[in-house]
Amino acid sequence: MDLHKAYSNLLDNTEWDYFVTFTSAYKLTSIEASSLMNRFKAAIKSRDVQIFWVAERYKNKAGVHIHALIKVPNESNYIKKKGNSFYVELWQKLSKKGSNYTTNRADVLRYNTSKSATYYITKDILKDYTEYGFLY
Repeated sequence: MDLHKAYSNLLDNTEWDYFVTFTSAYKLTSIEASSLMNRFKAAIKSRDVQIFWVAERYKNKAGVHIHALIKVPNESNYIKKKGNSFYVELWQKLSKKGSNYTTNRADVLRYNTSKSATYYITKDILKDYTEYGFLY
């Protein structure tokens, strides 16, 4: 079995709640991506939250975008009521940079096991330029 498939299989052992893609209007570095994902997890304020994230290089421009799998077993009633928009708004707030604020894209989808997100998110994980992390 190749390592890419092994990572995917490992991630399949978790019942994820969301698959997300986060982008920024500015050149987001891997270091900034790591910091943002740590702040994102802390802002959810659920001690059982788990996040697996990958900072993936753009093919046609400088910088990275983020794909992540998120598990929030004890979502607050407030977050449940807001649904996906809570996570979109949280990304907007945390990724804001400087006074010339531009909306940064956030696609938040309910996790669907039939979509093979674990395989997709790990496709570049073994490349030298890819950063990733597991937050729990």
